Amino acid sequence: MRDKMSYRWKGNDVAFSRRVTPEVLKELLQRMRLHTLFDRQQIANWVADGFSNSIGLFLENKRSQLPTFEALDFVCTLYEQTNNIHGFFEFAELILSKRLPHIETAIRHCNSIIIPGLVSAQYTYVFCSYLVKHLQYFVHYERAPKVVDLLYLALEQSLKAVDYPRNGFGRAAAAAVYHLRDQLIESEVVESTDMLGGDKEFAHIFDQGTVASEGSSKYNRHFMMDNFQLLIAPASLRIYDYHDFKKRLPSFADPINRYSFVVNAFVAASKLQRDFDRLNDLASFCSHWTAHHPEMANDWMGAMKALCNAKSNYGFKHLLEQVEVSDCSIHYSLSTFASLLASKYAFSVPQMICEISNSTFANVLKKETAKASSRNSYKNDYESEPSACIALLFLTQVCCASDDPFILSDHFRGRAPTKKLLEWGSTDLNILAIVHWCEMNDVVWKMIVRLGIMNDTLQSRVRDHNLQLEVPEGEEPSRRDYKKEYLPVILRQVLISITEQDWVKDRMWKVSAQDDMAAYGEEQRLKQNCLGQQLLRLGTRRRCERETLAQLAVCNGNSKRALIDKLFSALNIWNFRATLFDLRLMIKEMSPDGSSKHAQQGAIAADALMGEIAKCARELYVQAFRQNKIIMKKDERFSFSSLTNYLLLPTLIDDCPTPANMPSSFSASFKSKFLAECCTMLDVGPEPSEDKIKMSAWLIQDRSFLNVIMACMKGTDREDQAAKENLMSQILKQIQDLAKIKEDDVLTSQEERIDIFLRLQLVGYVFKQVLKKDTAEAWALVLFQLMLRGVITPTRNL
Repeated sequence: MRDKMSYRWKGNDVAFSRRVTPEVLKELLQRMRLHTLFDRQQIANWVADGFSNSIGLFLENKRSQLPTFEALDFVCTLYEQTNNIHGFFEFAELILSKRLPHIETAIRHCNSIIIPGLVSAQYTYVFCSYLVKHLQYFVHYERAPKVVDLLYLALEQSLKAVDYPRNGFGRAAAAAVYHLRDQLIESEVVESTDMLGGDKEFAHIFDQGTVASEGSSKYNRHFMMDNFQLLIAPASLRIYDYHDFKKRLPSFADPINRYSFVVNAFVAASKLQRDFDRLNDLASFCSHWTAHHPEMANDWMGAMKALCNAKSNYGFKHLLEQVEVSDCSIHYSLSTFASLLASKYAFSVPQMICEISNSTFANVLKKETAKASSRNSYKNDYESEPSACIALLFLTQVCCASDDPFILSDHFRGRAPTKKLLEWGSTDLNILAIVHWCEMNDVVWKMIVRLGIMNDTLQSRVRDHNLQLEVPEGEEPSRRDYKKEYLPVILRQVLISITEQDWVKDRMWKVSAQDDMAAYGEEQRLKQNCLGQQLLRLGTRRRCERETLAQLAVCNGNSKRALIDKLFSALNIWNFRATLFDLRLMIKEMSPDGSSKHAQQGAIAADALMGEIAKCARELYVQAFRQNKIIMKKDERFSFSSLTNYLLLPTLIDDCPTPANMPSSFSASFKSKFLAECCTMLDVGPEPSEDKIKMSAWLIQDRSFLNVIMACMKGTDREDQAAKENLMSQILKQIQDLAKIKEDDVLTSQEERIDIFLRLQLVGYVFKQVLKKDTAEAWALVLFQLMLRGVITPTRNL
């Protein structure tokens, strides 16, 4: 395998050799999965040893072949496929310490035309990509500081030397090293003084532009086109002559040439259809020039902004004249090219997202809102929406670190197959994980909110999210024209795909855990159609809960009662916090505004909501009784699966807040509401039915139900005290009624005996309520009567 993806030297010339196809690699992995986990780990170690030995033979001048970074990517993937992440860390440490420091020296001895530092930068780039992908594991690796120092040493010359040639791989790897270093320091794994490198050495890496450029009125159609023609040809230009690079580099000082280069690059990318490998080569080629001229970041952002706003006159007219945005079949190539540029740090991802959000998405919302009026000139204006699709695809690829985050219909993308050597992923996009965890904190919430508002606004256009369009038969059409049904369907899938990412969920947890969930109140639009609650569910529930999310969306459109019922029935240990946040936001949005003239109506609505939550909690136990469920099995070994929704409900109740700004005349505490429902369930009445007695007895002997009552008894509000006294008075009265028998009588009914003993058991759980001055005498009397008349004896059993 190492010989099938390698650089070959013949004298001073170097050539790139790839004698392997995606089908061969896929077959190798399939055959490998047939083995046991131990055998697969051994195979991965053998392949890694072969890779290391191949580099060693090249360094010893015993062979003229050096494995490429795709070969290294394949080795790292084997470690990942076998779940041997620790083994990958050790492999990275070995190559970085024993092999990588000598590679550039050996290449210079060959008098090669390859750009100095490029091969070692590519290797470092691959290692950084997998390290940031498994960042949470890496910070716990015992030799993580040493690995980061080795990465820094591999890039030190390009970071410090002013005249040393730079490249896109080294720039992205240096950014990853900087963030890895910060993560280790913040995690208190190591002191900053013990790490190599300083902030000043990395400063130029983060010079990624400030604002999107509007282009230029002058344009050179032929600038660098000879290289672009080679890059998009079947035999792609992989090795770029360093001497030619030095000759052409000064021409990039001219802003017109930089503008022309960016336009010609996007035009070349649009012709590559779904050829990921050549798009990657093109992005890598462009990133080398950008590394020497960071001001080109403004041009890259400007070109992308123009493509995402093709009908809004944002500049780059020469680009829009050559690229037909309405042809959906080229959207993949344009968005993927931009994503690959972002992975090489050609421009700032957070800044680009802000540019798209403030222009593209704002324009779509403006026009869609204006279409509500039939007399408006925007009624049939869908010309700007193909550009919005490009923006959405770019956004999803960057946030999901994948060129195909979800499957698009052939009617949209065309039938051209995706050409990709490593089908299971790409190290070039994996490195975006460091951007996710370290640079997206300030934009992710606003991005999710804007996408949610757009999705809610556009849903009135199409009701079927699984829209199916017929693919034309016969000859393959040369282009795929946009249809107005595309945008809402794609937008819905984009929102789901982005919110399923772990780093997005981490940010959503932090936003939701803020005091009073303040972020959800900053945008008034989030309160309409319960949009804030829908975004909360998408952002805090895992991918395995897709079916539950769909059911919650249906319940949300029906009634609050159906929604709360579903939340309680789906409650488990894994979504407990998500359910708690859901209830908190629901109560927060229903809380009355103390300064509003409609505060009374708001208080009534909030009180009704708390009543509905209490009724749903009661119904959970009523349904369990009717279905004859065994909530807690005796002598059952504890496991996480034992923590059912019934056992988690007490903790949920204990953490459930009370609506704010409630008038004193309202009893809006959830605990008081549920205790009132308990009184209803436990009250058998003067002439109780057999079913009522059985349910009352079943509830009181159930430990989870007693835990709920005990949780409610912890309430300290005035309403809670009244509810507790009401419940205890009811139990006292029931026991007093059963105790009013003659001295020579005994309780002969087994149901009556069970009933009174279970009620006494409940009294034992809440005995502090019995000791109050107002009720202590009555309780002492009834307990004495029970003992005096033989209902309770040391020897009598039930």
